[in-house]
Amino acid sequence: MMLPTWDHLVAQEDMDIRKVGIAGLGHALCEALMLPQIIDQQVVWDERQAKLSPGTLCKALVLNIFAHRTPLYHISESFEKHETTLYFGEGVRTDDLTDDRFGWFLDRFAAANPAGIFMQVALSALTLHHRMMNGLHSDTTSVSVEGEYSGTEERPNELIARGYSKDHRADLKQIMMGLVTQEDGLPVMGHVLPGNTSDRNWNGDVIESLATFLTTEQCRQTTYIADSAMVTGDNVRTLADAKLNFISRLPGTYGICGQVIEQAWSQDEWNDIGKLAQRPDALILREYKEQWRAKIAFAS
Repeated sequence: MMLPTWDHLVAQEDMDIRKVGIAGLGHALCEALMLPQIIDQQVVWDERQAKLSPGTLCKALVLNIFAHRTPLYHISESFEKHETTLYFGEGVRTDDLTDDRFGWFLDRFAAANPAGIFMQVALSALTLHHRMMNGLHSDTTSVSVEGEYSGTEERPNELIARGYSKDHRADLKQIMMGLVTQEDGLPVMGHVLPGNTSDRNWNGDVIESLATFLTTEQCRQTTYIADSAMVTGDNVRTLADAKLNFISRLPGTYGICGQVIEQAWSQDEWNDIGKLAQRPDALILREYKEQWRAKIAFAS
């Protein structure tokens, strides 16, 4: 028996050909991560008044990014050759995917703590792929900006502000970005912050969010790793209440920090660990010690 050729199949008038394409992969990922369910739980909506749930609309946006990257008002057209029943369930047609409905969803999503929703999805992904979360690394960086930005004297742009510039452009305004990753570098939490945000305050907000979204057992198994800006009385108490271990460096504002450094110099019992980084110009421990001693001698 001869198998029909592709040209023969396409020529059949009673066949309605639909493509899956890469959107099928996006559909499988959304379902595996339980993205629609998480969105529906976190975004306020009324089932009696909404034909499509926030989770369904969010999934449509994700699939559009995977397959088409079309603007909101063209998304319904981009799904015309797709099997919408496969992606969104029975009764959902392409003309249900209107820009008004996407605008409705985005307004409610913005009001529902997007950073918290992202963290729930990230935790779902880590659980699905059996990735560990023994260590959470957090830090911020500044992004300098130029030019004019929207806002008035009465209602200034809340993100663009002057602050401590980590890229050494104190002459420019900036925004801040904060990121928390697990030990493999996979993101768990991220924020876009006003340019004058304090690392101390941001770390406090992150710790409180972790205490909210992680179980007590997860907190006990996790170590929060941050620089010395994290170490404040309030933040350490919040860590203790959440049962979160932490690793940081004691800030120089604490007197005991200087005492410990002086004690280390006087005892001079150092273990040579070689280069401190992989760069060709990286210092070895002996050179690092000599530079610090020179700095202390100059300061005194």
